[in-house]
Amino acid sequence: MIDDRVLVARVGGVIAATVALAIALALLLAFLKFDQRFVDVTVARLGLVVEEVRRQSETGLALGLELAELEDLTGVLQRAAGARDVLHIDILDDQGAVLFSSAPARLGSRADLGGLVADAGGRLSRRARDHELLLTGRLGNGFGQMVGDVAVYADLTPQHQALAGVRRELLSSTAPLVVFALLLTLLAVFLTVRLSGRADSGRDQSRPWPPLSPGQPGRGGGGRLVVRVVRDKLGGQRKSWS
Repeated sequence: MIDDRVLVARVGGVIAATVALAIALALLLAFLKFDQRFVDVTVARLGLVVEEVRRQSETGLALGLELAELEDLTGVLQRAAGARDVLHIDILDDQGAVLFSSAPARLGSRADLGGLVADAGGRLSRRARDHELLLTGRLGNGFGQMVGDVAVYADLTPQHQALAGVRRELLSSTAPLVVFALLLTLLAVFLTVRLSGRADSGRDQSRPWPPLSPGQPGRGGGGRLVVRVVRDKLGGQRKSWS
C-alpha cells in the first residue's frame, strides 16, 4: 500500500508541473503577442511617412519626369526622416540602387530588399531584422508603371526596451500568482487523497463479507478450503491457508 504522503507527492508533482507548463505557455504567447503588436503599431505609424513621400514623389512622376530627375526629393526625405525612430529614408530605382537619401553616404549604394513581406493590401512591404525595421512602398508613374520604391529604415531599439519593461512587470506581477496556484494545487490533491482514503476505509468496514461456499476444492482433512479473514487496525485483509 502506497503511503498517502508519497501518493500526494507524486500526483501533486504531476499536476503542479502541468499547471506550471500551462502558465509558462500562456506567458510565452502573451510575449509574442506584445512583440507583434508593437511592430504593427510602428508599421502603422511609419506607413504614414511612406505614403507622404510616395505622394510627393508620384506628383512629379505624373508630370512626365523621370524618377532620377526629381531633385527636390532630397529635401522631402530629410524632413520626413525627422519622424520618431526613423534612421533614414531612401528612394530606390527599379534595380534597388539608391537615387536619393536622407543620409548622403548611402547615395549610389544598393539596398538589400531580401526578406520583405507584403501586407494584406499589397501597398506596403516590411521586414523586421534584429532591431531594424524596413518599410517599403512602390512608386508608379503616370502610366501605371512601377519605377522604384520608397524605403524607410526605422530603429526598433526603443520598442524592444519597452517590451523588456513590459515583460519584467508581467513576470513580477504573475510570479506570486503562480506560486499561489501551485500551492493551492498541492493542497487540493492532498485533501482529495486523504478524503478519498477515508471514504474507502469506511466502505470497507461497513461492507458485509460473503459466506464461504462449501465443497470448494482445497487441502485439509474435510476437503474444504477454510479462509480466515483477519482485519488489522488499518482495515487491511490477510488470508491464511489451513
